[in-house]
Amino acid sequence: FLVEEGVRYPAQVKYSLAEKYMKWRMSDGAHHNTARLDLVVFSMVMKQSVRLEFAQGNPFAQLGIERVEPKEKAELTDEDIKIIREALQKKAEWMRLAFEIALYTGCRLSDTSISMKDIDLERRTITFQKPKGGKKRAFTTKFSVNLSPLLERLKADGREKTLELPQKNYAYPEINTNNFSRFFKALHKDGKLSDPSITFHSTRVTFVTRHARARTDERIVKKLVNHSSTLVHQIYSRLKAEDTTDEELEIGLPAPIAPPIQPPSLAESSPRLTEDPAPSRNAIANNHSRKRRKAPSGTRQDHSELST
Repeated sequence: FLVEEGVRYPAQVKYSLAEKYMKWRMSDGAHHNTARLDLVVFSMVMKQSVRLEFAQGNPFAQLGIERVEPKEKAELTDEDIKIIREALQKKAEWMRLAFEIALYTGCRLSDTSISMKDIDLERRTITFQKPKGGKKRAFTTKFSVNLSPLLERLKADGREKTLELPQKNYAYPEINTNNFSRFFKALHKDGKLSDPSITFHSTRVTFVTRHARARTDERIVKKLVNHSSTLVHQIYSRLKAEDTTDEELEIGLPAPIAPPIQPPSLAESSPRLTEDPAPSRNAIANNHSRKRRKAPSGTRQDHSELST
């Protein structure tokens, strides 16, 4: 981006670049918060530039760009998975491999490039050496038998890794034709998927949700996807009320002895009015007026009568 803008020195950085960068970065498929985080990091670089007297000030010190709440990723339906697999047949092999590995393990895209040494085909385990959070978050998970044929073929081919993730070229973004952001945007444009929020990360949401629907122990699922927080883990689950089984609705309450007594209807419970309804204020006023007209001249009506 800086190359395109002709910026070579810290002193050339202006605040107007922030807005331009947000549009440039998001046009390549990045999320608003991702682009914003890039500017936060760049602000740290500019802060150091000021200390070293390469620039007089840091225009990114106060960006004024708020973080937005990301949309929830949807679960993939069986039809979505079918459509995605068919569309991936026209794409690079690494994309097809990454999708299948993520779908059956719930791992992130960055974790789909796995050393074959970290895969135990007999025990059906994968060790992720550098997941999100670094080496200290390394973990071993077990994978489905449905993934075994694919991993066995890769090992038979003599692969060192399951796949090689391409390095993104920011100087020439037009050559990044096989990335998943563009891939899913094209599917959404054609209206082929069930939910507009579906992305590659939906594979992880699908893995967690389907395990939850299958009543897999939550502690086991957390281990499988390396979630340390129950709160974070619950964010990924997309269970609905209709996912509840009849057995789960039975909570041990005793059965009712008889059907509940129906309350009587309003017509049956309310006694009928046999007397005339109370006179209105207008009727009372008219009655008083007639009494005044009937009173003899020179006489005075009793005050209590008028009040009544």
